[in-house]
Amino acid sequence: MIVINNDEVVTFVNRAASQILDINQNDMMNQRILNVIPDSKLPDILISKNVKSINI
Repeated sequence: MIVINNDEVVTFVNRAASQILDINQNDMMNQRILNVIPDSKLPDILISKNVKSINI
């Protein structure tokens, strides 16, 4: 699980997400999600507030 705030900054990363992405949790924290995962859909979900409206 990765959580971002309204500024699209990573505020939480669990161990599973870190392992899947092969990125250290601390390296993701406080970074803009698109700097960590350039093709992330999280900013689109944040804007739409609807996971179902995003093509994944």
